[in-house]
Amino acid sequence: MNMARHVNPNVPTVLLVEDSPDERQMYAEYLRIQQFRAVQINNTEDALALARTADIIVTGILVPGPFDGVELVRRLRADNRTKHKPIIVVTACAFEPHRQHAYAAGCDGFLPKPCLPGTLLAEIQRALSIRSIRRPQPVPRGTRNGRRVV
Repeated sequence: MNMARHVNPNVPTVLLVEDSPDERQMYAEYLRIQQFRAVQINNTEDALALARTADIIVTGILVPGPFDGVELVRRLRADNRTKHKPIIVVTACAFEPHRQHAYAAGCDGFLPKPCLPGTLLAEIQRALSIRSIRRPQPVPRGTRNGRRVV
């Protein structure tokens, strides 16, 4: 999947990992209207490969692939390239044990289905704002430990 066409760096990219094509399309269209770039994925293997190119990951639990959505969250948190990215789980598996497993794996938000697109948007915005506060800022070139190197 090519994500490089006419990329505006100011538009956040949401990786939508969902087994239902209808739900994936509904969320993607809504997010596009709200000025997000939505990349649709239907399996955990592709999601793991593309996660580092996204600003935020939204996944279900029962997503096809070699592992489920909770394991996807664990793997993303274990990878230095993706451990800082916000992850939201949206799932019909909404009982308390599912919620606990998802949070234990490292997700930043958990939404039960049915989930309205506006509810997902609010959670994405919340997660992005929290992660941007926590994310370490890069050290400018020509500096060391905050001091200018001459």
